[in-house]
This record gives sequence, C-alpha cells and structure tokens, in this order.
Amino acid sequence: MLLSRLFFYEKFRSLNTYALICRLNGEKHKKKHTMNNFLKNLGILLIVLGTAVLVLSYVCNWLDYNWPNGIALLAIVVGIIVHIVMNKKIQD
Repeated sequence: MLLSRLFFYEKFRSLNTYALICRLNGEKHKKKHTMNNFLKNLGILLIVLGTAVLVLSYVCNWLDYNWPNGIALLAIVVGIIVHIVMNKKIQD
C-alpha cells in the first residue's frame, strides 16, 4: 500500500515538474498532440469495434438477428468515414 502511494506520488510529481518546465520554456503542454493521436485512431477503433461485434455475433450464433449485424455495419462505415475525414483535417 505504501509502495503504491509512493509510486503515485513520484509519478504525479514528475508530471508537475514536466508541466512546469514546459511553461518556463514557453512551450504548450502536449495535450493537443495526444488528442490528435486519439482522433486519428478513432476511425480505426470504430472499425475494430464493428469487426468485434461481427465476430461476437458469429460466436454467439446471433446470425439470424439483424440488429448486431446492422450495428457492426454502421460502426464499420462510420469508422471508415471518420478515419478519412480526421486524417484530412489533421494533415491540413
């Protein structure tokens, strides 16, 4: 318990030190860069989610029901569109 608190404190202290150094150097914190990476990978995440729903519906033998297949198809199509649009926005 004490070791986990100590590890958390050291990690928190190092993050605060990093933010302070960035402010002193006049740099912005790299939060926007992290958000761009998430948005860039959001489309791929939706495609993988749709594929996982398709595999789950096959394993659970839900092939006669339309709603899992429709959700999976919708997630895959939206994922492809989001991937294309976000990558164009990030490049510009």
